[in-house]
Amino acid sequence: MAITIFDTPVLSTIMRLGSLLTLRLLGWKLSGKLPAADRFVMIAHPHTASVDLTLMLAVAFAFHLKLHWIGKQSLFAGWRGPFMK
Repeated sequence: MAITIFDTPVLSTIMRLGSLLTLRLLGWKLSGKLPAADRFVMIAHPHTASVDLTLMLAVAFAFHLKLHWIGKQSLFAGWRGPFMK
């Protein structure tokens, strides 16, 4: 697998702190435990605008998850391509 933003110690720490702050400001509370399995599926719902992707990334950073995701081809085109990959 390719190196992702989740593999960079400094950037992932900054993103985690920003995610925790953002979730708190939005009134979200993290609860529960991660599954004991090495791999699992996380479903982000509802699918409205870009809010679901933003919240999914925030939760992934908050829980220290290394996330791999799929999206439609248009998300990976243009200036967003390198970031989305």
